[in-house]
Amino acid sequence: MRKSSGFQFEQKIKAFLLKHNIPNDTTILVGLSGGPDSMCLINALLANKMGVLAAHVNYQLRGQASDEDEIFTKNWCKQKNINLLNVRWDTKKMASAAKTGIEETARKLRYNWFEKLCKKNKIQYVATGHHMNDQAETVLLQLIRGTGISGLQGILPVAPFPYTETGHLSAKLIRPLLSITKDEIDDYLRTKNIPFRKDASNEEDMFSRNKIRLNVVPILHQINNNASRHIAENAMKMQGIAPLINKAVEIFISKHTLKSGTKTKVFFDEEVNLQTAFYLLEGFGFNEDQVSQIFHCIAQKHKSRTFQSDNFTLFTLEKEVEIVKRKEEDFIELKLKRLPLSFKLQDQTIRFGKSKKIELDSLTKTKLDLNNIQLPLLVRRWQNGDKMQPLGMKGKSKKIKDILTDKKISGIEKQNAIVLVNQMEEIIWLHPTNTISELYKITRSTKNCLTIAII
Repeated sequence: MRKSSGFQFEQKIKAFLLKHNIPNDTTILVGLSGGPDSMCLINALLANKMGVLAAHVNYQLRGQASDEDEIFTKNWCKQKNINLLNVRWDTKKMASAAKTGIEETARKLRYNWFEKLCKKNKIQYVATGHHMNDQAETVLLQLIRGTGISGLQGILPVAPFPYTETGHLSAKLIRPLLSITKDEIDDYLRTKNIPFRKDASNEEDMFSRNKIRLNVVPILHQINNNASRHIAENAMKMQGIAPLINKAVEIFISKHTLKSGTKTKVFFDEEVNLQTAFYLLEGFGFNEDQVSQIFHCIAQKHKSRTFQSDNFTLFTLEKEVEIVKRKEEDFIELKLKRLPLSFKLQDQTIRFGKSKKIELDSLTKTKLDLNNIQLPLLVRRWQNGDKMQPLGMKGKSKKIKDILTDKKISGIEKQNAIVLVNQMEEIIWLHPTNTISELYKITRSTKNCLTIAII
C-alpha cells in the first residue's frame, strides 16, 4: 500500500472541511481520548489552522490506565497551549443504576456532556476520530443485528447530535477521518512523531465491536485485502442515494396514510408488502415482529386485532389499520348521580338531562323513559360478555360485541364504545350506535324523559 505524506493527509482533512462548509475561523470541540485516532484528528485540525477545544472523559473503567490517559491529555494540551475540559464518571456504577450496558451508558454520558459544553462555549461542531475501518465495522454490526436503509449508511460524516437532553442543540457531529484508513492514520502519527496512548481493552473481544474487529474483519481481508474499504465505500454510496429513497418512501407513506382528528388510517393495497409495511408503521414505534404479525392479520382478514407500541395503539380492519395515540382515558367509570351532567369522550361531549317532552326535538338527542329509571346510573366502557335487549327485540337480548359489529363499528371506536347501566346492571343505552333498550323506551304513559345528547 502506498503511504500518504503528512501534507497529503492534511489536505484530505482540509477537503473535508471545505466540502461541508466548515468555516476556518470556527472552534471545533474535539473528543480527545489520548488514543491514536483522536490524537491524529486534533493534530490534523491544528495543521489546518482550525481552532480547537479538547474534551477528555475518564470513564474509570481501566483503573490506573484510565487515570494515566487523563494525565497524558492534560500534559499534552498544556504543552500545545490547548484548552482542555475533562470530567470523570464511575461508569460501571451509573450503568448498573440505569440498568443499561456500559458502552451505551458511556456514550450517552459523553454526548450529554458534549451538549452542555457546546451550549456554554457557543460551539457548532464536535469532531470525533471515527475512520474508514470504524465505518466498515459499524456496517457489519448493523447487518448482523438487522437493519434497513438507515443502518446501511453506517456512520454519517456530518450528523445531528444524539442523546441530547433538550433535542434542540444546533451543534453537529463531524467525522473528518471517515474516508481515511487506520493504516493512513498510523502512518501520519509516525511521520509527524505524534505521541498517543494505547487502550489495551481494544484487544479484548468482550464487546461486539471488538469481536468484529479482531475476529471477523481479518477473515474478510483474507478474501479481499480491501474488504473494509469496499464496505465503507458502499456505505458512502448508500448515503448518496438515501435522500432519493427517503423521498420515494415519503410519497408512498403519504399515498397510504390518512389522518383524521386523533386517528390515522393506513391502507394496505396491492402495493404494500411486508417490507413496505414496515415503512408505513415504523414511525408509530412498531417493530419488525409486530409489523409482520399486523401484515399477516390483514392478509388473512383477521379484523379487530389490537397491537401496541410505546405510544400508539393499532387496530386491524379489513384492508387497513387504524392507529391512535395511547393516553390515559378521560374516565374509567362515571357515576351519574344527578341531572343534568356532561362529560368529554375523545372529541365529543355527552350530556345527560331530563325533559317532560316525549317527542324527539333533535337528531342528536336520544330519550329514555325516566319513570322506570332510578339514579344513580353507571357509565362505563363495554366489556366482553355484555348484553342488552335492543329496541324492537322483545324478550331477546344481544351481545354488545355483535351489535357493534353489525353496525360496522370497529377499531378505536369499538374499543371506546360506552354503555349506560342501571342499578339492576341492565344496559339501557349503547354509544356510538345510539342503541336503546326495549325495556326503557318511551311510551304513551311516559311523563319524564332521560335525554342523551351528543355534541
